Amino acid sequence: MSAECQAVYDILQNGSGNIPGMQQAPMLQQMMQQMQPSMPQPQLSSRPVAPPVNDSADRIVHRFLSALDDMEDLLRQQQENELLVNQRMNQRIQQQRRLIQSYLESRMDGDGRQ
Repeated sequence: MSAECQAVYDILQNGSGNIPGMQQAPMLQQMMQQMQPSMPQPQLSSRPVAPPVNDSADRIVHRFLSALDDMEDLLRQQQENELLVNQRMNQRIQQQRRLIQSYLESRMDGDGRQ
């Protein structure tokens, strides 16, 4: 397993509880389960043991990183959409405030009906 694969696995294994939505991501859970059997068992030796090369795990990590890129793009699009929606809502609120203000001013001037 490559160092990149090992790093991603370690991050997911140790921090997946802190990642919002990780528990609801079946694809990520499946990838974790596929990677887990390929992990070397802990050794009692103080020397670090290089894990065996595992092309399957590298492909899984590559797919995972691609999925993260896709999720990042979707999140960015969602944030842009939310910004547009908020801008439109603010414009509507300002328009309503102007209408209310003009209505109140007309009532105070005696031009409006009571």
